[in-house]
Amino acid sequence: NQLIICKTNSKHSSFKIKHQIDLNRLWLSLNLNDCITSEITSLTYFDHNRTFIIGWPIAENFLVEFDTKIIRDTWNDRIQS
Repeated sequence: NQLIICKTNSKHSSFKIKHQIDLNRLWLSLNLNDCITSEITSLTYFDHNRTFIIGWPIAENFLVEFDTKIIRDTWNDRIQS
């Protein structure tokens, strides 16, 4: 099983695959603090209830924000399982 991270191109209605990560090498964190998030993103505001950090060894870490807390929790549960 893999998680595929893409970048959207709305002009062409397409996606560019940025990373393919084996789920057994992936880690998630719902515990966000300013020290960790400032190393990942320059965003000054994000909703802690709708966000988690996704990361894996030897690559980048990402701050992922969803439309709702329910959607975030659904993705978290699915990836963790």
